[in-house]
Amino acid sequence: MSSRTTIAVIVPVRNGETLGLCLAALLRGQRAPDELVVVDDGSSPPVAETSLPSSVRVLRRAPAGPGVARNAGAAATTAELLVFVDADVEVGADTLARLEAAYVDGGRVALQCVYDADCPVPTVPARVHNTLQRHNLLSLGDEAHHATPHRLRGLSSFCVAIARHAFVAAGGFDERIARATIEDDNLGLTLTRLGYDVWVLPDATVRHHSRPTILRLLRRMAAMAEDRAFTGPLGSTLASLSSGRSHHRPEFLTAVFLIGLAPLVPPAAGGLVFASLLVQGRSLAAIASEHGTLTALLGAPILVGLAGAAAAGSTCGLIRRLHRSMAHSTEALWGS
Repeated sequence: MSSRTTIAVIVPVRNGETLGLCLAALLRGQRAPDELVVVDDGSSPPVAETSLPSSVRVLRRAPAGPGVARNAGAAATTAELLVFVDADVEVGADTLARLEAAYVDGGRVALQCVYDADCPVPTVPARVHNTLQRHNLLSLGDEAHHATPHRLRGLSSFCVAIARHAFVAAGGFDERIARATIEDDNLGLTLTRLGYDVWVLPDATVRHHSRPTILRLLRRMAAMAEDRAFTGPLGSTLASLSSGRSHHRPEFLTAVFLIGLAPLVPPAAGGLVFASLLVQGRSLAAIASEHGTLTALLGAPILVGLAGAAAAGSTCGLIRRLHRSMAHSTEALWGS
């Protein structure tokens, strides 16, 4: 590496059981952070500073969502490179070193890590989620990028590095989104619009220790779709999602459309549901490759459920959007 920069790591947390594991991995790596800030977003009980390493600074806030928490953590630091790590993520020994090298030597201002293929939680929902996240980040369009860095529209904040000047220019994480849904992806889309490339680093892997249930996965997918449909802008969002350069797969959008049609044509509902699974064949193949055929078979209903949840969430978001537009029109009419 030709030179060094300063690195600040920001870890938002609310009632995170794996925070200690996350911090230990960050501090024992080849490249320790220059600043390490934990933003306690309303944990109950609060994060105890005495239980954390002395080099960790804790900021306490009333619960306002991960976007607000990350922005507050960034504002409390001075380092040139901001690295955001979720509290349920365990970085590798060389993760920060790889991010620093890609920034200093490669001049890449936004850098996306990837989940490791070795999922540490041995449940079907966790393994399905782990593989889908990997597959979506590493397989853009019809190309597989398992070895080379590549550009991405949007980003996922479980472990991402962003140069401070680009982060400030983009306005940080979207604080309109009060829950963990698309506040990070909106930041990535803004960075892209400003001309800053988001790069996926396939060799910068982390382990995800989340233990999601099927219901939790479905609820989060519905919430993501609702927030995306409600906050817009719809035209550029759909163009990005359908381009194959986003970590939301075009075939998943097709599956969502098919599931959404099912209630409108009851006689064909069964066929549409089955078709929604078939179009996600590459995702199923990726699950089978990483975790075996049995996990893929057990995970197939989850893929159908995720598409259904996205269809339902999108409908709710569009209804909210329409209601807001009508309310604004009424206010304008009476105001005139």
